[in-house]
Amino acid sequence: MNTENSQTVRSLVKVKNVTKYFPVRSGVFRRTTGNVKAVDGVDLDVFYGETLGLVGESGCGKSTLGRAMMYLDPPTSGSIEYEGNSIADMDRRARKQLRRKIQIMFQDPFSSLNPRMPIGETISEGLIVHKIGGVKDRKGLVMEMLAKVGLHENHIIRYPHEFSGGQRQRIGIARALVTDPSFLVCDEPVSALDVSIQSQILNLLTELKEEFQLTYLFISHDLSVVEHISDRVAVMYLGKIVEIGDRKSIFENPKHPYTLALMSAAPIADPRKKREIILLEGDVPSPIDPPTGCSFHPRCPIAEEICEQVTPELITIDGMTGQRAACHLVPGVEAGAEL
Repeated sequence: MNTENSQTVRSLVKVKNVTKYFPVRSGVFRRTTGNVKAVDGVDLDVFYGETLGLVGESGCGKSTLGRAMMYLDPPTSGSIEYEGNSIADMDRRARKQLRRKIQIMFQDPFSSLNPRMPIGETISEGLIVHKIGGVKDRKGLVMEMLAKVGLHENHIIRYPHEFSGGQRQRIGIARALVTDPSFLVCDEPVSALDVSIQSQILNLLTELKEEFQLTYLFISHDLSVVEHISDRVAVMYLGKIVEIGDRKSIFENPKHPYTLALMSAAPIADPRKKREIILLEGDVPSPIDPPTGCSFHPRCPIAEEICEQVTPELITIDGMTGQRAACHLVPGVEAGAEL
């Protein structure tokens, strides 16, 4: 990402202290006895024109955060701004208009499509909801978008079960882009596909990003995929962002112990190179009752007493690259340093 571009240093989406809790109910009267803290105090900026990769273990809250940013599942607290405007403060009409600008690609391309609808109708649904064009105009837009994603005109009357997994994901891309959005949440968009098809979809997303001037939030647990497509990378653990920075900083010079462990587990394509694998002990703590202090300290190989007592903040490590980490013990970080 070219940080000299005036657009890339402005936030398209700004997340401020966002939480998303799901109530846990028990007993005959189904009283709330606790909360699953899926997202727990996240601050995050997505800049114009970038691809921000969001990585972490399964269950860490990546997809929940993505859905909250779209207001598909509104946050419990905190604020989310789009182009400087709070989504929570928008009226119904403004929020509907915003739906055109924020779209999502789902992980499973089959279950996200209506099996009883031809794909032409599926793709045109967004156009109908937002009253874009007439009948002929909509058909033309659908045909044009099918061509953009590498499908043929005669596919418009076919049903989802008649397509392969890669083709269904192309349909999902066409459906997301037909309303001319600015921001696309890609929720594990290639995890269900074969490796050869993954590369095709990733290359397609890269081409469409340039053509339509898109901004991506790319959610994945596959580090090689994130490294290939992302400009910046945010690492998430148990509902919190523990490290964020540009792609080179995160993959070549990770600072947080959790990020180091993630990177050590990633396979290397060159069989002559070896990497020391960091094995984390224990299981991921329950998001119903997360640990005090740093949520990673029960599994951290370098944890000290302060880690159990004080929750670390995201502290700037490198002002040039914008790399930040939430760790008391990161070398070179001074206590009390400003963000």
